[in-house]
Amino acid sequence: MRQHLIRNVFNQYQHQENRLTHALVQVLARNPRLTREFLRRFVDGFAPAPGEEILISCQRFPDQESERLPEDEALQQENAGRGIPDFWMYRKSADNGPGWAVICECKVQARLEAEQLRSHCNTAQGLRLGRLYVLTITPTTEPEVVRLLPTAVRASSRTWSEVYEFLDDYRHEVLVDDFLDYMHVIEGELTSEGKEFEPLTKFTGITFDPMNPYSDVVAMSTLRALMKELRLRLDEPNVLAVDTSIRRKPLVSPWDVIGFKLAQGDSVFTRHPHLTVGIGKNEASIQLTLPNAAGPRYWRRIRTCNSQELASVLRAVADRLRPMRRSLPLGRWEPTIILYLQQLHFFARRYEIMDGNLEFDVSASLGDSTQSGVKLVPAWLEAIRSVLKQTPRANFEAALQVRFPYAKNSRCSDAGFVDALVGSAEALHPFLALLVEGSQP
Repeated sequence: MRQHLIRNVFNQYQHQENRLTHALVQVLARNPRLTREFLRRFVDGFAPAPGEEILISCQRFPDQESERLPEDEALQQENAGRGIPDFWMYRKSADNGPGWAVICECKVQARLEAEQLRSHCNTAQGLRLGRLYVLTITPTTEPEVVRLLPTAVRASSRTWSEVYEFLDDYRHEVLVDDFLDYMHVIEGELTSEGKEFEPLTKFTGITFDPMNPYSDVVAMSTLRALMKELRLRLDEPNVLAVDTSIRRKPLVSPWDVIGFKLAQGDSVFTRHPHLTVGIGKNEASIQLTLPNAAGPRYWRRIRTCNSQELASVLRAVADRLRPMRRSLPLGRWEPTIILYLQQLHFFARRYEIMDGNLEFDVSASLGDSTQSGVKLVPAWLEAIRSVLKQTPRANFEAALQVRFPYAKNSRCSDAGFVDALVGSAEALHPFLALLVEGSQP
């Protein structure tokens, strides 16, 4: 999200739903060719004729000369039974008679109601706009609602993330890049208000760079979209025994978790090993986390393993990730595999304070012929074992982390990063087997 020193051009309404709708209308109104592609993509059974002029009306009736209705007046019209859609796209015939109209209703958090859509259709029929189509844009598809409309009306249910994905291919068009940026702004507002919501955006990569500096707002918005895709992938058979119902709520910083079925439905993710996905200032990562509050049986297994056993586990993980490894500019590699042990305590049970941190690149403890410049230091591995063995009681957190730095050609810079995270999660399984008795790598 770029930094703005003036008021955002899209902030013209009070409610997020109206602001986001208005932003989309502004993009379509300035890009006639894009509008035609939008209609072909999202309105079932309809394609405007080449070169056909498409009229757009937002928060007012078609051909209404006055300015848009204020939000309160629009609500009064709605209550009076004269439904006003969020916006219309329409075309009259050459003789100014009936042509066609697409009624568009958008929701961000409010529920989509069939009665409201029927009211919009009645309004359009009264205006004699011709063939009617209905397009709904919501966080999730709601086909059961649009099926309640009259059979003469062709209705389509689409999601905001589909709109985001579609427009992502047209960033060079007028205002499109600003609109996609604004979708992250809306998600950031919802997050700051402590609201739970379905992602409005689609994960297309992490693109922080000097021209697009890191911000928590964009990171959290990107993470929501990423986690939606990742949970779907990890929930597939024969990937990992994950429990996608276990997650971190509310999402107030750019990291989230995916639990395992070994938790047996326990929603408190800090009591069991789990996957943690984070979008940081310099890299994105996925890790297998052993939290301090995890059961003694998990900590006992990592405390009692010897150096050879731990080295064997780390080597198995590295071998699984080896096909994914590649060199990046400035002598960096991806992914890097980091083993860390942290000592933490909390002030007032809320504020995390770091007391100690021991972390190292696994390549430094095992050796890696593919990564030049890393000297072999086996003592790193023995250092973690020594701390664990000699300190039976401390607020420790341990994790094996797979990092993808932000750099040119990094896998995290496009939508294929989801594939890399799935492969990384599978590669971490030997470490899970070390922590969980009976789990087979």
